[in-house]
Amino acid sequence: MSRENFMRSVLAGFIATYVMTMTGFWQAGLGLPKIDVGAMLAANMGHTYAWGQLAHFINGIILALIYAKWLYKVLPGHRVVKGIIYGIITTIAAGLVVVPLASPAGVFFTRTPNPAIMIIGSLVIHLAYGFTLGVIYCPFNKD
Repeated sequence: MSRENFMRSVLAGFIATYVMTMTGFWQAGLGLPKIDVGAMLAANMGHTYAWGQLAHFINGIILALIYAKWLYKVLPGHRVVKGIIYGIITTIAAGLVVVPLASPAGVFFTRTPNPAIMIIGSLVIHLAYGFTLGVIYCPFNKD
């Protein structure tokens, strides 16, 4: 990966994670659950909220680098479609791996009072991440 594409993916990952974070807060106004990934990670790590948010943003940047390096070339469609597909992929990964490891909610939120609404909320925030990543990240060249 060229330096230019590395920097583009880091910036896109940071902005996409910010959009995801804000969507998680604001979606409560639509009747969906408030999802605060930073708080979930902080509680799991036994650290402060700031550390949880830092971990969340680092994860978002790492996921953007993975997207840029390995998946951008192989996912079908326009870059926005690629980002949306990646948002779906990250939703599935979060439900299978991150949520059970970082919270007591279980695989795909099965230990919550309403798993379906939590899955929808998770899908919304991950689609916000993927959509934003797709809009912003455009490789400088094919490397």
